[in-house]
Amino acid sequence: MTGYINPGQGQPLPVQPPQAVQAIRWTMGGVPVVLLAIAILFAWGYPISRESHRLMRTELAERLKET
Repeated sequence: MTGYINPGQGQPLPVQPPQAVQAIRWTMGGVPVVLLAIAILFAWGYPISRESHRLMRTELAERLKET
Protein backbone atom coordinates (compact mmCIF):
# COMPACT_ATOMS: atom_id res chain seq x y z
CA MET A 1 0.00 0.00 0.00
CA THR A 2 2.86 2.40 0.71
CA GLY A 3 5.22 1.25 -2.02
CA TYR A 4 7.64 -0.69 0.19
CA ILE A 5 10.17 -2.54 -1.94
CA ASN A 6 11.00 -5.98 -0.58
CA PRO A 7 14.75 -6.64 -0.90
CA GLY A 8 15.59 -9.65 -3.04
CA GLN A 9 17.82 -12.52 -1.95
CA GLY A 10 21.47 -11.67 -2.67
CA GLN A 11 20.66 -8.28 -4.21
CA PRO A 12 21.66 -4.86 -2.87
CA LEU A 13 19.16 -3.15 -0.60
CA PRO A 14 16.75 -1.00 -2.61
CA VAL A 15 16.12 2.68 -1.89
CA GLN A 16 12.66 2.94 -0.39
CA PRO A 17 10.24 5.55 -1.76
CA PRO A 18 9.31 8.47 0.54
CA GLN A 19 5.80 7.04 1.14
CA ALA A 20 7.28 3.79 2.47
CA VAL A 21 9.74 5.64 4.72
CA GLN A 22 6.91 7.79 6.11
CA ALA A 23 4.78 4.70 6.77
CA ILE A 24 7.68 3.05 8.61
CA ARG A 25 8.14 6.17 10.73
CA TRP A 26 4.44 6.27 11.65
CA THR A 27 4.38 2.57 12.41
CA MET A 28 7.46 2.73 14.64
CA GLY A 29 6.69 6.07 16.30
CA GLY A 30 3.18 7.44 15.93
CA VAL A 31 1.15 4.28 16.40
CA PRO A 32 2.87 3.25 19.67
CA VAL A 33 2.45 6.80 21.04
CA VAL A 34 -1.29 6.73 20.32
CA LEU A 35 -1.68 3.26 21.85
CA LEU A 36 0.28 4.33 24.94
CA ALA A 37 -1.92 7.41 25.35
CA ILE A 38 -5.05 5.24 25.15
CA ALA A 39 -3.57 2.84 27.73
CA ILE A 40 -2.81 5.76 30.06
CA LEU A 41 -6.39 7.01 29.74
CA PHE A 42 -7.75 3.57 30.62
CA ALA A 43 -5.36 3.28 33.58
CA TRP A 44 -6.31 6.76 34.76
CA GLY A 45 -9.98 5.80 34.67
CA TYR A 46 -9.32 2.79 36.90
CA PRO A 47 -7.82 4.16 40.11
CA ILE A 48 -6.56 1.63 42.63
CA SER A 49 -6.32 2.55 46.29
CA ARG A 50 -4.67 0.49 48.98
CA GLU A 51 -8.10 -0.58 50.19
CA SER A 52 -9.35 -1.70 46.76
CA HIS A 53 -6.06 -3.55 46.19
CA ARG A 54 -6.44 -5.36 49.53
CA LEU A 55 -10.02 -6.33 48.67
CA MET A 56 -8.99 -7.71 45.28
CA ARG A 57 -6.19 -9.78 46.82
CA THR A 58 -8.57 -11.14 49.45
CA GLU A 59 -11.15 -12.08 46.81
CA LEU A 60 -8.53 -13.77 44.64
CA ALA A 61 -7.20 -15.73 47.61
CA GLU A 62 -10.73 -16.92 48.39
CA ARG A 63 -11.24 -18.01 44.78
CA LEU A 64 -8.03 -20.02 44.88
CA LYS A 65 -9.17 -21.79 48.05
CA GLU A 66 -12.42 -22.83 46.31
CA THR A 67 -10.61 -24.62 43.48
